Amino acid sequence: MQGRYTTLVLERKMRKLFTSITLIIAAIPGSISYAQQEATVRDVLDADAQEAIILNSGQLDPMDMSTPLKSLINLGRAGDENDMVRAAEFLDLRYLPDGLSVEDGPELIRKLRFVWTRNNILDPGTLSDSAEGHRDDDLPSYRDLMGTIHMPDEAVPIYLQRVPGEGGASIWKISNATVAEIPELWDEYGYGPWTQKLVEILPDLPPVLDLENWQIVYILLILLVSWPIALLIAWSLCSAATRINGKYPLAWIKLFGWPTKVFIFFYVVRMSLTEISLPLRARVVFEHGIGMYAAWACLLIGTIDFFVAFQARKLRMANREHAIPLIRPFGLIAKCLVVIVLLLMWAENAGYDMTTVIAGLGVGSVAIALAAKNTVENLIGAITIYIARPISPGDFCRFGTVLGTVEEVGLRATLIRTRDQSVVYIPNAIFAADEVENYSARERFRYFREFHIRLDTSADQVRYVLVELRRLFQAHPRVYEDTVSIRFDEVTEDAINLRTDAQIMTTDFQEYLAIVEDLNLQILDTLGSSGTWFSMPTRTVRTESADDQDRDRAEEIQKLVSEWTREDRLMFPDYSQED
Repeated sequence: MQGRYTTLVLERKMRKLFTSITLIIAAIPGSISYAQQEATVRDVLDADAQEAIILNSGQLDPMDMSTPLKSLINLGRAGDENDMVRAAEFLDLRYLPDGLSVEDGPELIRKLRFVWTRNNILDPGTLSDSAEGHRDDDLPSYRDLMGTIHMPDEAVPIYLQRVPGEGGASIWKISNATVAEIPELWDEYGYGPWTQKLVEILPDLPPVLDLENWQIVYILLILLVSWPIALLIAWSLCSAATRINGKYPLAWIKLFGWPTKVFIFFYVVRMSLTEISLPLRARVVFEHGIGMYAAWACLLIGTIDFFVAFQARKLRMANREHAIPLIRPFGLIAKCLVVIVLLLMWAENAGYDMTTVIAGLGVGSVAIALAAKNTVENLIGAITIYIARPISPGDFCRFGTVLGTVEEVGLRATLIRTRDQSVVYIPNAIFAADEVENYSARERFRYFREFHIRLDTSADQVRYVLVELRRLFQAHPRVYEDTVSIRFDEVTEDAINLRTDAQIMTTDFQEYLAIVEDLNLQILDTLGSSGTWFSMPTRTVRTESADDQDRDRAEEIQKLVSEWTREDRLMFPDYSQED
């Protein structure tokens, strides 16, 4: 009953744990994302892959503006090389409004590039590689739409425009109508004078995820500062928890160790990055990248380890160590569930369709189940053993011909250490299906013996032995008096059998042997004092012939039986009423 109660309590606690994990996981998407974004990790990877294909398809003239696609690819290359003078060549600087001039070209393209990368990702697949551009976009034939930048009150389209080039050929540049909008876009999305000074002071750095030099330096500083902050916060939480409840120090260490440190580190970095205007490409990586999901996985796995250590400590304090192995499989299953769910959530948030993947996992799981049939059977066998609890670690049991002490019930096999100190690994599927005799579960030992005493023992001697043995067993302090049964059972061809049955007050095998030894010695004393002893297997052969008296008596008997037969008075098969 106590073991069953422990199992039920653990099952209820595990259900609460799974419910808590489910609620936490359900709240993760909102805590990871800064804001709803249209771009995903998949969009970034696809755009980079298409751009790489175009660049590797052949030698591309850095100043080729013959199509919208080539013009923007070369514009991006000039920006990545931080060559704003060359990049300004891709702007249509004709007919500019007052306050703007051709000399402002490098500064204007730098501002447009910053605003564009903050809000958009260039998808080469949407651009035309024809000299005539898109003809079915409801725009004038000399214009193509590059993208849209959303202002608080309106959406500003970014146009490419076909303009006359050298030699009379048409080329594609950023429309002068778009160039006229750059100051307003900069006022909304640009940075202030202090950041501008920082940009001028810092050296040019290789472009990473469209980040500018001051943003790269800021991120490096955040990474350096966030880890000590995470260590300090985790140490403070662990110290406070230990002071509040010092009974479970190992559990607190598991929770506020690496799992909490990693989570706090990523969280501080994420919150710090919201203070600067990151490019959309970098923002997508930080929002939808695997890092924050890995941090959540660390925290949830640490929470599971905390729960397992906490419950193990409670069971150990309650002297129920046998129930501790019950927690481990549930903890492992919970960890696997956390990792799988978070991976699926990350993939879905990264832009991948998980419907096909989940369907594939369903088909794949069937194949895996068939391939891992024995492993699955052993796992189910382990769960069956944990729930039914026919044995527990420390129990002395017999399984087939194996006799020994159970050391561990693992997920694959049950370990039994024999009396020869060897270890036998029995697969759980076999162990759960076959007969197991648990000696440690018995409440008492049975003493059952048959004593064979000599045939020449007289009836009075047998009565004496029976009385003395009953007195011995009923008076013994370690024998249950109401279980004593000592009887004259039968007479065989070579002995008189005495049947002795009683229950011994102990569950310890060595103590049982000591009690049996004491009883056996007193039985020897009783037989010795009665004048009889144990019978040894013997056979007596009589070789003498019958004497005259026996022959005369046999003849008389024969005559009497013959007379009964003639008079029909032979009393077989039944006696008559008169007889």
